[in-house]
Amino acid sequence: MAKKGDVASGKKGRPNKAEQSETARLRAENKRLQEENEILKKAAVFFAKELD
Repeated sequence: MAKKGDVASGKKGRPNKAEQSETARLRAENKRLQEENEILKKAAVFFAKELD
């Protein structure tokens, strides 16, 4: 049975710099991809209106 304060992954403490760097990179990439997705959605609506 897990004790109070146990971490499921078995890791303790703060993530190391490599993990922080990877997390920051992934967050930035995720933001960029979300922005690109919004642009593509708007473009799809625009071009769909042109077909009418």
